[in-house]
Amino acid sequence: MDSDDTFTNDAVEVIEKTYNENKNEENICGFTFLRQRKNGELFGKAFPREGRYNFSKWRLSKISTDERCDVFYSEIMKQYPFSEYEGEKYIGESTMMIKMSYKYDMIGKNIVIGILDYLEGGLTDSNRMLRLHSLWGSIEYCNLCMMPGIYWRRRLKSALLYDTYGFLKNIGPRKLINDSNAPLLTTIFYPISTIIGRYWKNKYKL
Repeated sequence: MDSDDTFTNDAVEVIEKTYNENKNEENICGFTFLRQRKNGELFGKAFPREGRYNFSKWRLSKISTDERCDVFYSEIMKQYPFSEYEGEKYIGESTMMIKMSYKYDMIGKNIVIGILDYLEGGLTDSNRMLRLHSLWGSIEYCNLCMMPGIYWRRRLKSALLYDTYGFLKNIGPRKLINDSNAPLLTTIFYPISTIIGRYWKNKYKL
């Protein structure tokens, strides 16, 4: 939970109940619940169905991209520590969740346990600047989002951003292509990424 988030009064009870209902499920790393704004408005839509799903195949797709409240088994989460890069202060939480999704699914529930409203200047509001000042973490995230099985629009966008972040980090096209999970997409988008990279350098004074 972020500093501007709160739990519902029955959140712990709901989490415990969900755990007891699913504790014998194999290859589950946790549960996903709904979030709503302080005015009662739901973030996005409820799940099309409750039950088991895979983060990379569902959340990174057009099916369900809205804000959720995720609860993980700590013993599993500790096996997937966030990458650390010298001089960088940010890496998206989805980086860890994508890696977990190679082996584990989650249980989705249409129950609200989190209440939030974004703070002006907060983490979500300043997301682009955080990524631009943490380029290695951004490159890792985009590369993971180009893995086969992820929704094609997400793969295309990630390829463009992967190349752009790589350009800003002064990584040559050959290395970007060699390290890429989608070499063809990386090759196609590289010329466009240099234009975006130069524009961002000027706009954000990088």
